Order: sequence, then C-alpha cells, then structure tokens
Amino acid sequence: EFPPGPSPLDPPSPPSQPPPPIPEPPAVPEPSTYVMMAAGLAVMGWLGRKRRLK
Repeated sequence: EFPPGPSPLDPPSPPSQPPPPIPEPPAVPEPSTYVMMAAGLAVMGWLGRKRRLK
C-alpha cells in the first residue's frame, strides 16, 4: 500500500513565487582605466612633491 499524496510520476506543481533574480556580476575595468588612474596618481604625486620642495 502506498501512502496518500502526490505520485513521483505526477508533473511538478508550479512554484508559488517566481525565483529571485540572479544579480549580474560586477563589470571588469578595461586596462586603459588602470592606466588613466595610475597617470592621474602620478601627476598628483608630482604636483605634491613640486609644492613641497618650494
């Protein structure tokens, strides 16, 4: 005798709520972004050194 309830052969019932959205992975900066950041930091360092030596 089988227990009452849904049979394993019955189609699955639809979920009561839709699944949560999958978050998108963060964007990966391009190499030029790193070059521009390094150039900006170098200019800021050069200006700071120039001011300090005056």
